[in-house]
Amino acid sequence: SERTLIDYKHFAPACVGFSASTDVQLLDQLKQLKPSHLVQYISIVIDEMYIKESLVFNKSTGPLTGFADLGEVNNLLAAAEQKIKDPDSVQRRPLAKCMVMIMVRGLFNSLKFPYAQFPAFSTKGAQLFPMLRQCIFRLTRLGLTVVSVTCDGASDNRRMFSLHGTGKGLVY
Repeated sequence: SERTLIDYKHFAPACVGFSASTDVQLLDQLKQLKPSHLVQYISIVIDEMYIKESLVFNKSTGPLTGFADLGEVNNLLAAAEQKIKDPDSVQRRPLAKCMVMIMVRGLFNSLKFPYAQFPAFSTKGAQLFPMLRQCIFRLTRLGLTVVSVTCDGASDNRRMFSLHGTGKGLVY
């Protein structure tokens, strides 16, 4: 029914980045799975998808959505980079062209959970690196064991993995 769809749509407010409410939802989904000592083993899947550039007014919360937002650290670095290139420029947040999605997948169960999303103007390996580190930290803090990280072979993703490495070849 339409009411059920509205309930699902408004189950939790959509937010950019990581949130405590998303952590609680993930733990609730894990509790619903068949009890096993293997439930804690997960994989992280990262992918970018291109979206239409546009601004939308959110009636319930008030702000415009559609701006690039890669987290506080990456936003500050982007602003500093723009100021260095052009000190006289007015600080403007770019519209998002793509969405970086981080998904949690169970290795020994059917868990598929969209964990975080970041609207972005473009992605760089140096921007993805702190996101992945924070994701692993948060999931480990929840008692989960991240066994693997999976993404496509885009150059930004390869750069992210090279930042995780020791400089001695592949990162395992």
